[in-house]
Amino acid sequence: MLRLKLSKKGNFKPLNQPTSNLLPTLNFLIRNLKISDKLTLGFGVLVVLTFLVIGRSYLSSVQATTTISRTREVRMPAALVSADAQTNLLKMVSDMRGYLASGEAVFRDRYHQSRQLFEARLEELTVLLEYSPSVENRRRLETLQQTYKQWSALPDRLFALHNNLLENQPALRLLDNEGEVLISTVVVATDRILQEQEARSPSVINALLLKDTVEFKSSFVLMIAQMRGYLVTQDPDFRFDYGAYFKTNQAAWNELISQRDRLTPTQQANLEIVERAYQQFQPLPQRLFEIVESDRYREDLFLFRQETEPLTEQMLLLLNEIVASQQDTLTSELTGASHGLATGEWQTLLGGLIALGVSSGLTLMLRRQIAHPINRLTTVTNRIMAGDLEARANIESQDEIGILAKTFNQMTDYLQHSKDELEEYSKTLEQRVNDRTQELKEKNQQLGETLLYLQHTQAQLIQTEKMSSLGQLVAGVAHEINNPVNFIHGNVTHVDQYVQDLCRLIDLYQQEYQTPTDKIQDLIDEIDLEFLQEDLPKIFASMQVGTERIREIVQSLRTFSRLDEAEVKEVNIHEGIDSTLLILHHRLKAKPNSQEITIIKEYNSLPAIECYAGQLNQVFMNIIANAIDALEEAGTHKCQDLSSENQWIPTIRIGTEIVGENRIAIRIADNGLGIPFKVQERLFDPFFTTKPVGKGTGLGMSISHQIITEKHKGTIVCHSTPTTGAEFVIEIPIHQHANVMVAS
Repeated sequence: MLRLKLSKKGNFKPLNQPTSNLLPTLNFLIRNLKISDKLTLGFGVLVVLTFLVIGRSYLSSVQATTTISRTREVRMPAALVSADAQTNLLKMVSDMRGYLASGEAVFRDRYHQSRQLFEARLEELTVLLEYSPSVENRRRLETLQQTYKQWSALPDRLFALHNNLLENQPALRLLDNEGEVLISTVVVATDRILQEQEARSPSVINALLLKDTVEFKSSFVLMIAQMRGYLVTQDPDFRFDYGAYFKTNQAAWNELISQRDRLTPTQQANLEIVERAYQQFQPLPQRLFEIVESDRYREDLFLFRQETEPLTEQMLLLLNEIVASQQDTLTSELTGASHGLATGEWQTLLGGLIALGVSSGLTLMLRRQIAHPINRLTTVTNRIMAGDLEARANIESQDEIGILAKTFNQMTDYLQHSKDELEEYSKTLEQRVNDRTQELKEKNQQLGETLLYLQHTQAQLIQTEKMSSLGQLVAGVAHEINNPVNFIHGNVTHVDQYVQDLCRLIDLYQQEYQTPTDKIQDLIDEIDLEFLQEDLPKIFASMQVGTERIREIVQSLRTFSRLDEAEVKEVNIHEGIDSTLLILHHRLKAKPNSQEITIIKEYNSLPAIECYAGQLNQVFMNIIANAIDALEEAGTHKCQDLSSENQWIPTIRIGTEIVGENRIAIRIADNGLGIPFKVQERLFDPFFTTKPVGKGTGLGMSISHQIITEKHKGTIVCHSTPTTGAEFVIEIPIHQHANVMVAS
């Protein structure tokens, strides 16, 4: 800065020698100028300073505008597209996982939709980052595209594996490659032994050999069936049943081997074939079980965990890095723009102060036209610097100061708009994160519900298959027993008549020949002819009663084992209940630790009911069997006074009645200990049981509830309080077609 010193004559004298000649010259020139020239000079200086201030402010506003435009057109869209791509990638993985878990086509369709959206977002991101100055972002994008190229080939492989059971499950593939031939060899060779054994002459030894061979074959077939069931479903019940049948089969095999010498040479040759195949088959089940219980039980899930998930995590990490990079760049550019605006504002303020100092000698008009607007513009600038982006400068003229005020207003508008967009982006990002979190929770809940539904369906299929097998077995046994029993029952009367005729003949002989020979008398004494004549009619009467009883049992078995689940038939409900009671008759008798259970039937007159008879008998069987269990348990807990007249007697009361115009009710009640309220809440849940392990599966009441409510469109409820017993009330329509018409 130039330093001056006032001389005695009133002139300024320079303190620094290099400028001693310049200042007197300038002083002389100014002093000799006219006022108009001075004003012109002063105004010219003011104009120059004003243009300098305006130019710097305009440059700052242009730089800020450029930065804001780049943020709006590149940075923010890139961050939003990257976040949307992350969301679609997570949807793809979730839908892929859902399809592999359930096999439902809806998951595969949603996967393709999410994949199209993800690829579209990836193309948008490529366009946005194509001219990005960030080398690192371009590298991340190239890595993302290469990773997605590897990832995109995996879903089709996973879907193909999921749809190919043998390729997808190594255990089934191993069984098909190595086990089926051995199993077929054992079964075929055993059938040959059986065929030859059946053709041999009947004897006790041959009968035992035939029995042991049949037992070996049947236990082997059942063991293979349980093993296949476990390989397909991983249900531990199949593994448990396999172990039981394996022990039975081993015992039958050892018994058959021990009687090798009693077989024919051809049978022994076939037995050697069976033995070789059987020994080769022995280690195979353990290998199969190890595969099922390993991580590679299913190839599609193993490939998903080993390849798909790591590549997904890598792509999510790259997208996160791109989003973070764009956000950092956005913050940095906005900060630079703010600094540029602050610098421009400071320079504008400084230029205004200088102009104000230079123009202090100008007229009042110039002061009003130049100084006051600059002061007001300075005030607006200070408010903006303080953070008040709502402040705006008044445009009072069309000169340079007006242009400056307009530029400041535009700059402030851009800043306000940028701030609003950032706040809105923050709110939207938080809301998207919350929505995505909620969506993931809903997906997890849906997967859980799907798993429960699959478990319930699996349990229903298992129970239905068991009851169907039981029905077929009972029907077959009843048919096989019915023919010889009818033959015996039909001939007992004739044999009884023949015996009576022989007894009359013997009586006539004794009357006509009252003195028998010694041999005849000895034989009469030996066989006790008098007792034989007295007891033989009683024996035939007992045989007739026994055959009647067997026929009743066979008829009850045939009634219970109705194989008509696929269609509705009109049946007598009372016959179904009576057949169930007859099958459970052995459990109603007295035992060493329990009393005989009394059955009280309160049947009302009912019409023929349209229903699925076999399934309805299954419901009766489950409820009555549970009532018997409850009474046996109550018998061990109740303290009874034998001298009391009101001694507790275990009782099951069964009643039927018509309710309404098209419904009947069946009530089955016991006087046991009752059912606790907590148990009643879960009474019809699948797999819920209060019985010890191995005694109950928890499926009976769940299947019964489904049969009544879904198959018959009826209701089943339980009324029980502790210590007063329990009562199950079943209501079903008399005519099923009427129920269907009402529903339609």
